[in-house]
Amino acid sequence: MTILMTSPRAFTLVAALATSVLIACSNVTAGNPYPVTWYSGFTLPEHLASPHAAFKKDDIRNMLSEVWADEIEVAPLRKPDEHIVLSSCAQYLAYPAGTLEPVHPMDGAPYMARALTCRAALQIIAAQPASRSYIPSRFIVEDLPQLLPPEVAMIISTEESKRLLADKSKRSWADIARIKKATVINAEHARFEDEGGSQEIELVARGDFNGDGLEDVLFTSHDAMEGGSYAAFRLFQVTRRAPEGRYELLKAYSRY
Repeated sequence: MTILMTSPRAFTLVAALATSVLIACSNVTAGNPYPVTWYSGFTLPEHLASPHAAFKKDDIRNMLSEVWADEIEVAPLRKPDEHIVLSSCAQYLAYPAGTLEPVHPMDGAPYMARALTCRAALQIIAAQPASRSYIPSRFIVEDLPQLLPPEVAMIISTEESKRLLADKSKRSWADIARIKKATVINAEHARFEDEGGSQEIELVARGDFNGDGLEDVLFTSHDAMEGGSYAAFRLFQVTRRAPEGRYELLKAYSRY
């Protein structure tokens, strides 16, 4: 899903209260040295009507039914005249991904942000501690575009996306987008600029999301065109199967 906004960063995710977000929380299981860990990129607490801290998985599970700070009116794609008011992740998750659209254009960014963090919550709840990891302790680095799969690159055109991703010589994000500038903001957040726009990568969680014993990573990409009104929010799940190598795509969430 993409949206049109008057500013590429018109909707900025910030913590409303210090108690509403906890950075680097984890669940540990004996025998598995790599716990399920979530970071400031997991923004569900920020969207709730009352402050919540995510110290453990049960806290996140309970947040799914908690009321959002404000409601969002949506409509099924197949029945655009049938309006539905969403006020929690539980209500949103009752519908298949990609079947709803916000009724009001200004709700596009908040809807995408909430949809992403609701999907991320499900992944964190279902994740298990990993027994092995080939992911470095610092995931956010300047050369991340050389390591991440090509699907992460911002490609606006559907036809262009199909053409580029079908090219087996394109093995990384950097093979598709020529990165001009990389700015590591902190250990969980970086901004990458190419010839057409920018992508902000935020670390959401780490853990074994697919049950193979290897540690995986969950992160978001906030995409914006330079000098334009295009923006998109996406969620990715990747893994690494060797100490020195690129990341392998496990899941991509780009439809809400």
